[in-house]
Amino acid sequence: MEPGTRDFDGFCSEVERCIERHAGPLKSERYADADILKVFGDGASALHRARHGLEDMEEMAHTVAEHHPYWRMLNSISEMARIVLDRWEDTIPDEDMDQLAWAVAGMKDALDRLKPEG
Repeated sequence: MEPGTRDFDGFCSEVERCIERHAGPLKSERYADADILKVFGDGASALHRARHGLEDMEEMAHTVAEHHPYWRMLNSISEMARIVLDRWEDTIPDEDMDQLAWAVAGMKDALDRLKPEG
């Protein structure tokens, strides 16, 4: 067992007991392999959850060194996902379509750079 895991397990158990006692509809998801516990209220739709989950991916894309071979792919994917999620219940305007096309081109360039020379 990793250091701190027992403490996190105890914390998660305590939170899960609180959720069970709570009168309103709450849901939790636990990712034991990453020491992550998420708690959602009734208004947490799949769209809301996706938007907020994307924030973690965007943070990584914006903070990882640009020399990492996968940086451009992650950055392009997160930019495309942000546009799609922000416009999920609307149409995608031309300006955003241009951004999507730019991100797709960036993704293709990143993939081409990863291919072994041959």
